[in-house]
Amino acid sequence: MSFLIEWTRNKLVNDLATANIGKVFILPRVRWLGERVEGALSGIGGADRLAAGNLKHQLLKVLAPVVKQLRQPPDLPDEYKREYGYLGPSLQQAVSKIRASPAGGGGGGGAVAVVTCTPPLLPAAHHAPKTTGQSRPTRHLCSLT
Repeated sequence: MSFLIEWTRNKLVNDLATANIGKVFILPRVRWLGERVEGALSGIGGADRLAAGNLKHQLLKVLAPVVKQLRQPPDLPDEYKREYGYLGPSLQQAVSKIRASPAGGGGGGGAVAVVTCTPPLLPAAHHAPKTTGQSRPTRHLCSLT
């Protein structure tokens, strides 16, 4: 999973959450998305791991309020695993946490935080003059709205 793909998916997840249509577009594909996240998290690449971890966090944040409204208690981990795959147990914990919170027990949906990330500007390798050969780590600019 490259940074651009991860950024695009996070942007998509946030846009869908903002439009409150996660139930229609994300939830039916959560098993497939979870398989991709699991594969990237078990890989060796640091960037892929970080991207997959961020995507998992965003998916759980967006889907937990939706699943809370769709499913009735009790929230059993085995049922979540069977229905949602790799993300099921984490989703079950997030839903249980919402239900246990004072504001989460009601029927309404919770607020959704939107994280917007700007991809770093990539230097043109063929135009940049060679210096000492040391490179600096890429930093991603993110803001919470």
